[in-house]
Amino acid sequence: MRSPANSKGQAIIRAIVAWDVVALMEYKGFSLEEAAAYVAEECVPKGNVGLVTVSAIGEVTMPFNTMGMEDGYSDIKIRPYSVHN
Repeated sequence: MRSPANSKGQAIIRAIVAWDVVALMEYKGFSLEEAAAYVAEECVPKGNVGLVTVSAIGEVTMPFNTMGMEDGYSDIKIRPYSVHN
């Protein structure tokens, strides 16, 4: 996983947000939306994170706790793609 090397990116790296999302899904049974929202709201200091998460079946969620993410948000639909098609 690549992360930007600025103060906000460093906060994301320290919080290990990707691992937290996966662990909540795997060990607590959270949905992708629940896990990503929990991490953005509870695990990273306010004003430091905007997540774009996509599941293996094309579910998309974009929780954030920073004002900068609002300008980049758009309601989108993604068609699941398989390399085996």
